[in-house]
Amino acid sequence: MTVDMDVLIPRRYQEEIFVRAQQGNVIAALDTGSGKTYISTLLIKWVAARDIGLGRIIVFLVPKVALVQQQGDFIAQQTPLRVSQFCGATAMDMSDRAGWKKQLSGSDVFVMTAQIFLNILTHSHWSLENISLMRPKVFGMTASPIWNPKDATESLATLERNLDAKVIAVRDHVDELMGHSPKPEEVIHEYPLPPDLYPEYPGHSLWQRLSLGFLPAEIDIPVERIMTRYQVANHSLGPYAADLYLYLDIKQRVEQLVHNAHEADMSFLALTQFVTKDGDHGSNIENSTLHPRVKQLQNVLKECSHLFEDESNPDMVPVEVPLKWCSPKLRMLADILFAHYTATFQGIVFVEQRHVAACLARILPCIPQLNHLIRCGQLIGHGASHTASAHLKGMALKTQQDSVNFFRKRQVNLLIATSVAEEGLDFPSVDKDRYRAFSESEPQLRMVYQMREDAAKKAEEAEEAEDHDDPADILERERFVVPSTGAVLTYNSSISLLGHLCSLIPRDRFTPVQLPKYSGNNVATVRLPSSLPYLPIF
Repeated sequence: MTVDMDVLIPRRYQEEIFVRAQQGNVIAALDTGSGKTYISTLLIKWVAARDIGLGRIIVFLVPKVALVQQQGDFIAQQTPLRVSQFCGATAMDMSDRAGWKKQLSGSDVFVMTAQIFLNILTHSHWSLENISLMRPKVFGMTASPIWNPKDATESLATLERNLDAKVIAVRDHVDELMGHSPKPEEVIHEYPLPPDLYPEYPGHSLWQRLSLGFLPAEIDIPVERIMTRYQVANHSLGPYAADLYLYLDIKQRVEQLVHNAHEADMSFLALTQFVTKDGDHGSNIENSTLHPRVKQLQNVLKECSHLFEDESNPDMVPVEVPLKWCSPKLRMLADILFAHYTATFQGIVFVEQRHVAACLARILPCIPQLNHLIRCGQLIGHGASHTASAHLKGMALKTQQDSVNFFRKRQVNLLIATSVAEEGLDFPSVDKDRYRAFSESEPQLRMVYQMREDAAKKAEEAEEAEDHDDPADILERERFVVPSTGAVLTYNSSISLLGHLCSLIPRDRFTPVQLPKYSGNNVATVRLPSSLPYLPIF
């Protein structure tokens, strides 16, 4: 007899949660790494067998795009069902009703982000009546069911009310559970405040050389926002990391400005049908409308490129980064990594901001004591789709998946991640110590934060004391359902739906996107583009 090694055998605590989930809506509160997703596959197979022939699908919702492929692949491996995966980067346009109908009719399980699921319901491609494991059957999974630790009881009660489910945990097989989800040991390291100056760092800062504070208004660069991020990088990582962030950010923005200028000139060329004698008009056109200040930024970046960028290896900086260029916090991190390095070492460093992650991943392998030891990758959220650089606005879906796969295959041994990797993604076991570093000034910062929270709480209590409308009446007013299609309109979705409607207006590459215009405060008047076709009144 042969045994399929890919088919998992449930542990006793997983069977316990599975049996209780069959009896009603539950939210399984289990630690990360305890196998919550596998419990969901047991329930998925049970529900699919129960509802066979009813034409229902099972919806598996995930909070982050990176989890769509991971959970979809796992469900497809552990069940014989047809699994489809959707997120913003891969989903069909909501106006393609025939395409959505085909997808929905050809799948048993949908793995998607919550926003895609909301869009499907809003555009009436599907209804809740056709979905299993939603209403009335709900199975939720989380390692952190309490979102407000100051009022844990109310947090749990709110979660249970919103999902019409009961939060449960393992009762009968706790010892087995603890053996498969060991707790990390938390170690706190203190470091001194960063100095005002770094005497060993050579020359003027890139901020001074670029003179961003004197940019004319017509150059679309958000100087104040960039300065804030620059200061954060300087405080957290040091002057070289701050200049590295500035170089990467301004370089991407300047490239976009050059591209826009070239597109504008090409549009003018198409309209006037003007062509030079030799037909080579690209460089002349680009130089004709490009602002002189942008050209100056280009020159400064070109002069500094050898310090921050190596085209042959874009994942690392091209220079050695001595510890004297690093902040006390970064030096502490380097010492910890060096002290705990082994041949099988793997770890994850969590940071709060994307640009810090991007800079830290490039710098760490170039610190002398970590050279040839650390192979870094970065994992940040997708963010919004914008013309700014990927390190600022987020990673492409494929790049994010590659980072996870490289870490799983041990091609990188240190992952610099934002909150996107905190829960849900399946990683190989890393060292169980959890390090936290606190600055000497943070007790004061925590005190200020606590004072703000107290003030906000008092304001909230005062507001709750006032009279409010009946929640049922508010809910009724906030929803409009088209009787013929079942499409739903709410206050929250109205603006995005109007934008989607206007995006369907046919246009060529020289015509700007038509957008609705809003005026008014509590009561708004919306003027839609005249090029929209006649709209029926419901």
